[in-house]
Amino acid sequence: AAEGERAAYLAAYTALELKDYRAAYRLAQDFLNRHRQHELRADAQLVAAEAAGKLGKRDRAIELYTNLLQSSASDPRAAQWRLRLSAMHRDAGQWEAAARVLEDSADSLPTAERQDALLQLAEGEKAAGDTQACLGTLARLLALKPTGNPLARALYLRGEVLTELGKTAEANADFTRLAQSLPQHELAPFALYALASNQSTAGDASQVEHTLKNLLANYQAGPLGQARFLYANVLYQNKQYDAALRELAQAEAPEPDKTFLVGMVRAGKQEDRDALKAFDGLIAQFPRHKLAPQALYESAWLLRKPNPQDAIKRFQRVTTEYADSPLTAEAALRAGELLYEASQPQDAIAWLAKAAQAPSVSPEVKAQALHLAGWAQYDLKRYKPALAAFDQQLATLRSGPLTTDALRMRGECFFALEQYADALRAYNEPAAAPGENGLPSLQSLAALHAGQAAAQAGNWDESLKWLDQALESDDTNREQAQYERAWALANLKRTNEAKQLFAQLADTSGSPLAARSRFMLGEMQFAHKQYEAAVRTFFRVAYGYGGREAPQEYHAWQSESLFEAARCLEELDRKEPAKKLYLELLERFPESPKARHARTRLQSGVLR
Repeated sequence: AAEGERAAYLAAYTALELKDYRAAYRLAQDFLNRHRQHELRADAQLVAAEAAGKLGKRDRAIELYTNLLQSSASDPRAAQWRLRLSAMHRDAGQWEAAARVLEDSADSLPTAERQDALLQLAEGEKAAGDTQACLGTLARLLALKPTGNPLARALYLRGEVLTELGKTAEANADFTRLAQSLPQHELAPFALYALASNQSTAGDASQVEHTLKNLLANYQAGPLGQARFLYANVLYQNKQYDAALRELAQAEAPEPDKTFLVGMVRAGKQEDRDALKAFDGLIAQFPRHKLAPQALYESAWLLRKPNPQDAIKRFQRVTTEYADSPLTAEAALRAGELLYEASQPQDAIAWLAKAAQAPSVSPEVKAQALHLAGWAQYDLKRYKPALAAFDQQLATLRSGPLTTDALRMRGECFFALEQYADALRAYNEPAAAPGENGLPSLQSLAALHAGQAAAQAGNWDESLKWLDQALESDDTNREQAQYERAWALANLKRTNEAKQLFAQLADTSGSPLAARSRFMLGEMQFAHKQYEAAVRTFFRVAYGYGGREAPQEYHAWQSESLFEAARCLEELDRKEPAKKLYLELLERFPESPKARHARTRLQSGVLR
C-alpha cells in the first residue's frame, strides 16, 4: 500500500516535471483527497499549488501555499514557499497580502532568499501606497550590501519611490549609481530614462541631453522609443527643429503626445500650415485628451495675425469646450486682446472679465486682463470703470511690467474726470521698480497732464517739474508741453522766458497750438501795455492760418484775437478801427463766446 501511495505522488510529480499541469493538478489533488495524514502530503500540496499556479488558478494556488505554510512551517523549504505565495498575491494585485506574507519572516531567511524577500516586500509596500515602509525595507535590503540583480532592482525601486515623493536629487543619485555600477543590467537603460525624465522636469536641459545621448548611443534595448520622444522635446526646446523631427520619426509615445510635439516643432520652423494640420488633427481625433485644449490654444496663437477672427473663435472655444483647463484664463485674455485690437472694446471688456474671473487665473494673467480692460473702458470714456479696473490690477499684482502704466492711467482717469488733486497724487506715486518707465508715449502724456493738473492747483513750480519731464520723454506731446511750460513761466512772472517760448512755438509750425501761442504772446504784450506790438501780434492770428478760410480749430483764437486787438485799439484811443474789429468779429464768429462781449462794447457807446 505504501508503495502505491508513493507511486501516486510520483505520478503527480512526474506530470509537473513534464509540464502536464492539468494531470499534475488532478493527480496531486486526488492524492490529497485520499491521504490526509500522509508523510508526502506536504509534497503533494506543493505539486498541486505549483500546477494550480501554472493553470491560472491563482486563488487555489494561494490557498494551497497558505495551507502548506500553516501545516509545515518548520519545513526547510518554507522560505521558498513564502516567496512563491507572496509572488502569487503580487500577481493578483493583492499587495498588502503579499507584504504580510514576508514582513514577519524576511529577516530570518538565508541571505539570498532574504534579499529576494525584501525586494518583494518593498514592491508590495510600494504598490499598496506605503512609501515610507517601502523605503525602510529597501534600506534593510541595501544594508545587506547586495550585488548584481538585487542591487539593481533595489536602486531602481527606491529611485521610483523617491521620485514620487519629489526627492528627485536622491532619486537621481540612485538611478545614476545603477547606470554607472551595473551598466549591463537590463534596468540600466530604464534608470537612465528615469534620470532624464527627472532632469527634464527640473528644467536642466543640458543634463537631459547628456543623459539621453548616453542612453541612445549605448543601448539597443529598453525604453529607446520613449527616450527619443523625450530627446525630441529637448531638441525642440533648443530650437533644433530638423533634428527634433528626425527623432520623432523613430520615437514612441501616445499618438496625441507625438502629434502635439510635431505641431510645436512645425510651428517653431514657421511651417504654420503643417503645424495647424497637426493641432487640428489632434483636436478632431482626441477631443478629450489632456493636450487638446493646448492644441486648440496653439492653433489660435498661430492664426492671430493671418486670421484674427478665427483666432478669436478658437481662443473662445478653449474657454467653453475646456472650461476646466488651466489655459481658460489665458485664452480668454487672448480673445480680449484681439477684440481690443479689432476696435471692439465692449466685446473685449466682456472677455477680459472672464479672464480675470477664471478659477485658475494666475496673478500675472489677471493683472494683464484688468489692465487691458482699464484701457478699453478709458477708450470708451468710461473713466470711473477704467479707474476701478486699474485699481483692481494694482491690488492683484503690485509689481510687474504693467504696474507703472497702471499708476499713470489712474492719473489719466482722474484727469479726465477733472479731479486734478487726485490725478496729481496718482502721478506722484512711485514706479513699481526703479528704472521701470512703461510706455514712452504714456510717460510723456502723463507728465504733461501732471503738469496741467499742478497748474490747475496753482502749483507752478511743480507744474514746471512735470513739464520738463514731459519734454525729456518723446516728441509726441512736445509742442503742448512747451506751451504749458510757457504758461507756467508766465504765472511765475518769468515774463521774458515765457514770451520767448511762446514766440518760438508760434514760429515753429502753423498748428492751432501755434495760433494759441501767438495769441498768448499778444496777451502778454497787452498786459505790459505794449499795445501796438500786441495789435500786430493779434492780427497775425486773426488774419493768418488761412484768414477767413482757416479751419474750424483756429476760429477760437481768431475770434479772441479780434476782440483783444479791438481792446488794444481802444486803449490807443483809436475808436473807429476798434469798432470795425468788433463788427468783423460779429460777422465772422457770431456764435463765439466773444461775440456777446463785442456786442456789449458796441452798444455801450464808448466807441462814439
